[in-house]
Amino acid sequence: MAKQRLNLGVGSNDGTGDTLRVAGEKINENFEELYRLSSSSGLRIELYKSYNESVLPESEDISLPSIYDFSANELTMSEDPTLQGWQLNIPFDGRYVFMIQILVSPSQEYDQKTILPEQWTDPTLVYDRGYEDLNVAITAVNGTVFLNDSGETELQARISINGLGIEDVQYRDYDYEWVSGEKPVCINKTTRYVSHIDGTIVTVGDDGTCPIGYGIPAKSTEQEFSNGELKSIFIEAKAVPNSGTLPIQLTIKDKEED
Repeated sequence: MAKQRLNLGVGSNDGTGDTLRVAGEKINENFEELYRLSSSSGLRIELYKSYNESVLPESEDISLPSIYDFSANELTMSEDPTLQGWQLNIPFDGRYVFMIQILVSPSQEYDQKTILPEQWTDPTLVYDRGYEDLNVAITAVNGTVFLNDSGETELQARISINGLGIEDVQYRDYDYEWVSGEKPVCINKTTRYVSHIDGTIVTVGDDGTCPIGYGIPAKSTEQEFSNGELKSIFIEAKAVPNSGTLPIQLTIKDKEED
């Protein structure tokens, strides 16, 4: 049976969605299908544990037998109610999260299944939350400039972890996007100067590109600015208002890993 989706309608209580009875029938049929599949091919159990290092030592592995109760849908460990720190839900704390899993099949004679420690898969790193205390400060390297001034300044992102600035090479580990009004600003590809017209900063159009002659989006991609170049950009004084806040923001993200 294919998965059945509930029709929620166009708006709240507008009569265009499924009735309560139809919705209930879909829910029951979906659960019956899940029960049939789990009964025939087994049930996959996943456990998670967080740790502050990227390699989980053997001392953190499961070393005690556990019991899964099919009727109660519950995993227990008589010798340690905490499952040795492993849990069914992804933990909220800790930088690294590891997962172990097992496929268990119900028995026609018993509602419970004993799982031995060696039957679990080896721990796999599934999440890296990054640093807990990472801060970014934007500084005007050449000093503050305003609309009526001459010259320019460099806007530079300075990243620190636990109060210590990162090395220059570490800036390559992040992707950068400078935006104005929620749209990437346009910059010169070579000089990284912000493009502007009569003091108004140029941003990308609805098609995601910059107007001809005004550079390219200030956004890290595999093709452009992939080595941390956008940790800083340059802006002329005549693009900076004399009062208020400079309408440019920076978003920094960890590079996605395959």
